[in-house]
Amino acid sequence: MKYLFLDTESSNCYGNLYKLCEYGYVTTDESFSFIPGGRRDVVVNPGKNGKFNLVGRKDGRNLTLAHEYSEYAKAPLFEDFYVNLRFLLERKDMMIFLWASINDIQALMDNCFRYRLPKIHFVSYDVQMLFKAVIPEVQGIPSLEKAAAYLEIDLTGITPHRPDDDALMTMLILKALCQRSGKTPSELVKECPRCEMDSISAYAALVKRRQKKMQRRHQAAQRNRRKTNSSD
Repeated sequence: MKYLFLDTESSNCYGNLYKLCEYGYVTTDESFSFIPGGRRDVVVNPGKNGKFNLVGRKDGRNLTLAHEYSEYAKAPLFEDFYVNLRFLLERKDMMIFLWASINDIQALMDNCFRYRLPKIHFVSYDVQMLFKAVIPEVQGIPSLEKAAAYLEIDLTGITPHRPDDDALMTMLILKALCQRSGKTPSELVKECPRCEMDSISAYAALVKRRQKKMQRRHQAAQRNRRKTNSSD
């Protein structure tokens, strides 16, 4: 069995659709030793409506990507990477680990939807949830950087929000959790069943929640219009 650690970045999520602009991954064997050629950082053109919205955002969550915007503009579209990405994720000899899995699942599935491509079906395990299961005393939902700092992982040479480096951080955190607990990844996963996500069912549930949220917003807007009209 091999381990795949993957991360994605998107230029924006206008219209509740992530516009993927980069993905990266690291692959290891069961002892967390790197597999030759098993690390990649892939720059993707975010395509139509892919304008970058990463700084000055209302939520205050500014992001700085590892490459210049011009590099993304020159890169191929998601559809050009689809076959290789699907082959990678649907391999049967890989255990796939993500950090905050639903975000990467949404980014991948949204782009399958955007380019009218079949959904990629894979099972992944959320290392963020495993971190909380092994170290429940940590309050809140930790970021990659905070989890790595708590575990005293040396991040020298690692660039945040560069997907292959974020994938590397995810790997280092899982490795530290295994050392801390004295358990293998498979044992940790078995003890934390909620960390397992099927990409198809997880995305379907997300879309359903998204539709209900939009419906509530629409209903609220209608109520506000009625109130405004009745007061005129």
